[in-house]
Amino acid sequence: MRTSWIGVLLGALTSCLVLGTAATSLASDRALGLSVLVLPDRDDRSEGRLGRGQELWFPLQPGESRDREVRVRSTADADQVVQVDLLSLLNVDGRDRADPETVSPITDWFTFAPSEFVLAAQGEQIVTMTVTAPVDADGAFTSMVSVSARGPLPQDSAVTEGIGATVGTAIAIDKKVWVGVGDNAFLTTDFEIVDVVGLTIDDQRTLQIEINNTGGTPIAPRGTVELQSSEFTTLQAGPIDFRVRETLPGEGRFTRVDLPEEVVDGLWTIYIVADQGDIRRTALFDSNLTFPSDPSDASGLSTWQLVLIALLVLTGLLLLGWGVRALRTHSGRRKLPRQ
Repeated sequence: MRTSWIGVLLGALTSCLVLGTAATSLASDRALGLSVLVLPDRDDRSEGRLGRGQELWFPLQPGESRDREVRVRSTADADQVVQVDLLSLLNVDGRDRADPETVSPITDWFTFAPSEFVLAAQGEQIVTMTVTAPVDADGAFTSMVSVSARGPLPQDSAVTEGIGATVGTAIAIDKKVWVGVGDNAFLTTDFEIVDVVGLTIDDQRTLQIEINNTGGTPIAPRGTVELQSSEFTTLQAGPIDFRVRETLPGEGRFTRVDLPEEVVDGLWTIYIVADQGDIRRTALFDSNLTFPSDPSDASGLSTWQLVLIALLVLTGLLLLGWGVRALRTHSGRRKLPRQ
């Protein structure tokens, strides 16, 4: 009897394992997955070489056309139906997302070849994106390119009158697009390195580099920072690589650079190099670095310097008050009548 019960339990356990494996396999077969990579344009001749990066930036003259290629690669074990669309962009609480409910104002400027295709399991497809600016166009525009995938109809779904069919799941990857149309002055790429401050974030000493976009095109410069102690000639750090996230015209942005342990409070000479395509900007700062946890305390001045400034201001106010009082006393004496 005991042997028969053990056999039943083993049989049930084996059945569960088989069913679980089958269910996992079925779920895996239906799983969707893809990656989207913007391919750099090695022949780009725009100012700042905006097309050589992996951002979808199109600086255009009225009537001009440009192409970019996007590689869509499958990470799934089943075929997928992929569609490429241009959607409107919506900024929610500082974050950009696609808005499928609103038509993008530049939808008619874009074509995709192909715009819909079957992506084979573990395969890839190159999509050519062409944007053409109308001859009367002017200004800057942002949108989202959406690459979406859907799977085939599940085998166990049935079409029942009055109920409909169960459709497979869908995924989408969105890429932000910027299109600028105008004269050469409008399409100039330029930026400046404004300032550096120290800051402690999650117990990590960091350097916050402020860069302003002073041109008419987006930027996402890469660069290096080197530090040399002004108090100890043998103490130095870098070069340390950094990259600034996308910064639109007229915007400024801080980028974080994690510093090694040897960079502590004190006087430092900081040399920064930043490149956007073939445009390079450099800056040299002599800074008294401190690393407060509160950004409002990151003044770059030590305590004794702040105290000295306060004393100088107070002394100046006292001298000003004494001078005003002396001037009034002198004026009063001159107005006294003669006896």
